[in-house]
Amino acid sequence: MLPCSLFAALLLIPLLCGLRAEGGGDFTPLVSDSLRPQDPTDFPYRREAVRFPGGAPGVELAGELTVPDSGAIRAVAILLTGSGPQDRNEDLGPHINHRPFLVLSDYLTRRGYGVLRYDDRGVGESSGRFSGATSADFAADAAAAVAYLRHLPDVQHLPLGLIGHSEGGLIAPMVVASGAAVDYLILLAAPGLPIDSLMLEQRRMIAGQTTPDEPVVRGAFTFVRRHPELDSATFVAGLQDTILSLLPQLAPPVRASISDPELFAATYARGLSSAWFRYFLSLDPADYLSQVSVPVLALNGEKDLQVSPGNLTALEESLTRAGNLEVTAIVLPGLNHLFQPATTGHPAEYGAIETTLAPEVLQRIADWLDNRF
Repeated sequence: MLPCSLFAALLLIPLLCGLRAEGGGDFTPLVSDSLRPQDPTDFPYRREAVRFPGGAPGVELAGELTVPDSGAIRAVAILLTGSGPQDRNEDLGPHINHRPFLVLSDYLTRRGYGVLRYDDRGVGESSGRFSGATSADFAADAAAAVAYLRHLPDVQHLPLGLIGHSEGGLIAPMVVASGAAVDYLILLAAPGLPIDSLMLEQRRMIAGQTTPDEPVVRGAFTFVRRHPELDSATFVAGLQDTILSLLPQLAPPVRASISDPELFAATYARGLSSAWFRYFLSLDPADYLSQVSVPVLALNGEKDLQVSPGNLTALEESLTRAGNLEVTAIVLPGLNHLFQPATTGHPAEYGAIETTLAPEVLQRIADWLDNRF
């Protein structure tokens, strides 16, 4: 029997595999008892627990600001996490057991930069609700982080940029488009293609083939994009009816494997009914990239099966078409979506790889910053 949830690969492996809702509250010891080789164990810089208002009433964001202990601060960066509930370290949960933002913030602070990282709303020590929030809400929170640093005496006059990973790499240009005072962007495995196209591509790459349910997926995505105004109950009912109407387009063996079409359609519809997914699927990164005029460094792993290097090409084209002349876009050989050295790039490998972030990624980011600040 065909699994009832055709979106298993799509939703259980979101754009960054952000599956963990807890964690992120402790400064010492670290969040996890199981350290990775790159996790810092000493902190030769200043660490400050911070709280600031988020992008909506009732949301207070908690995080950590790290700055060099001596010498001038070259610039400041705010780290923006990928899809799913993420803490300040971008902790990917016990099965993957990596904390990319802990490693990145440590490296950059040792190189002379201030770094702010914070728990998503409703995660760790941040208040508010993660459930029901959309990319627009997370962009509002990121803009609030910019406003917070712009009023902080020690760093308010420094160059300030956003470093976004995966969905965070979409949120970063959304923040710039909102008018926030941002001086640079670093986009890591950021979407460049329309999100509905990207998600179809992601499913094919992870499965290694065009999935047999793709006619239904395409039709369901079209329904989601065309009906942003529907209330939740009407949306789910309409999507379920649409999915049922599309089942005849499946190959006969696939149709025969569906023992309960009503349950099958209902499961599909529930999988696409969250406010986040409905909003996310409607987005086209070009709408925001076309409003970015600040310098941009965009990196993609050659073996990324979640946001393929083709997104990097589309991203660069959107920026340069809009007249941005300070764009550096690089495909890094042998690296996956998390910028780890990978064999296949499949998400199943993430937890088996000891390296959290390939050294060349850290070096490229810091060198690009050094050349400007």
